[in-house]
Amino acid sequence: MKKFLAFILAIACCFGLLACGGEGEGKQEETPKVEDDGVMKILMIGHSLGNDSTFMLPSIAKSNGVDKLVMGVIYHSGCRLGQHVDYIKSEAAQYAYYEYDISSEQTYWLRADAAGNFFDYEATMTNDTDIENGTIAQTMKFGIQRHDWDIVVMQAGVFEAANKTEGGYAPNFAQDIKTIQDYVLENDIEKGTTPKFAWNITWTCPSDDMLSESYRTNLGNLFGGDADAMYQAIAATAKDQIATLYNWDYILPSGTAMQNAGSSKYESKDLYRDTIHANDFGRAMIGYVWYCTLFGKTIEECNIAPIQSHLLLDNLLRNTGKDLELTQEQKDILTESVKNAMANPYAVTPSAYQ
Repeated sequence: MKKFLAFILAIACCFGLLACGGEGEGKQEETPKVEDDGVMKILMIGHSLGNDSTFMLPSIAKSNGVDKLVMGVIYHSGCRLGQHVDYIKSEAAQYAYYEYDISSEQTYWLRADAAGNFFDYEATMTNDTDIENGTIAQTMKFGIQRHDWDIVVMQAGVFEAANKTEGGYAPNFAQDIKTIQDYVLENDIEKGTTPKFAWNITWTCPSDDMLSESYRTNLGNLFGGDADAMYQAIAATAKDQIATLYNWDYILPSGTAMQNAGSSKYESKDLYRDTIHANDFGRAMIGYVWYCTLFGKTIEECNIAPIQSHLLLDNLLRNTGKDLELTQEQKDILTESVKNAMANPYAVTPSAYQ
């Protein structure tokens, strides 16, 4: 569809030049951006927090009247920006690629195998061993060239999101981001159209005994054990570098919504399922952040509908085949947390629900 629109625009430009009769000769005209073809196509390049952010988006979009959406995920566990760059340079098959097309008959996310064939899988079944042994391993280029993506979302590693790693400040942070962006553009299957770029603000860890020893050690070394300080650094990196210095098209305040909800009466067990990953309620909240940001909606306009059971992570809900039905209190906290994150994406807004 984009090729057709580009052709029409080219013809229109030609007629426009003829009609102008040479006026404005020598003036550099801005090339118009080809509009979307009606199918929103979003690609996520990241790690497991990207999975948490995306897996409920198809159900949320569909329950809010969207009937054309393709969501792709290029995944490698815990992947830092520098690792992506290494895999790009070596063209290494180190990724799982997942895809969901809500206009199709599929009821699960599809996962590509090493040969590029797609099959159903349950959202809980991400198995890093399958990547390591090559059965589902793909290159980044495979995911980039699956579609003409409208929006490409990136994020950094868990500590790297604050522009820090175990050794201090993350080396080559800005250059690694540019390298990945350039690679996306070089491999865009629709030359002449440019995807918009979005940055996913990730979240920090629960401040309790859910923390693993390695995470606790890194948190202590880098932020004095203060999870709130880590979030503030993550948000500052997004604000001062991604949004301001790099001038990206979208900032997704996923982590801000999580931190907002964490300031409510809810405890870590109400938002997380382990050391760092969101549980189903947390993932639903992040999904609404993405939906509101990328589809230009407010949370008040949204239908806070049940999440389809095949997109859930919590064992009990999945095994009983029940959709995720939020309580009224959960809906209230979700609405408040998302609304405040959209209004103030770089700082925690204390919850009124105590």
